[in-house]
Amino acid sequence: MSASGFWKKSLIQAVMVLILACVVGLAANALRSDGLQLRPGPDQGDGFVPLGQAEELHRSGVALFLDARSQVEFEEGHIAGALNLPPEEFGFYYELLAGRIAGAGVVITYCDGEHCLLSQDLARLLRGKGQQQIRILKNGWSLWREAGLPVLSGAMPLGG
Repeated sequence: MSASGFWKKSLIQAVMVLILACVVGLAANALRSDGLQLRPGPDQGDGFVPLGQAEELHRSGVALFLDARSQVEFEEGHIAGALNLPPEEFGFYYELLAGRIAGAGVVITYCDGEHCLLSQDLARLLRGKGQQQIRILKNGWSLWREAGLPVLSGAMPLGG
């Protein structure tokens, strides 16, 4: 084999090893629950609120919290003072809660789980109704509960 053939073959092998290492590394990262976020996630953009700020808004009474989870999950436990507004039932419940939502300084939607999109769906629906001050607390229920912040259980009072 000539010197140029040797270097060409070595370069191809090195590139293949590098590609394989990247694929294995990305796959391992994707499978880890604490893997690195490789692209900007929804919580890194506008509209998301960190737990500390959400707690301050809750304590000050400025924010209205809307739980996007099902009624059953809401009744099992929710952020104290939150109202239940699942996106699937938005058409019906929004009319009942519109006055409370419009009167809030800030509306914070939440659901549960790192990959739960219900709070984002609810925020999108609210923005479609003209609501401007909407924030999303990603993984809100778990974060709130684990931080020992005020929670309640039971049904939402009729009429909000």
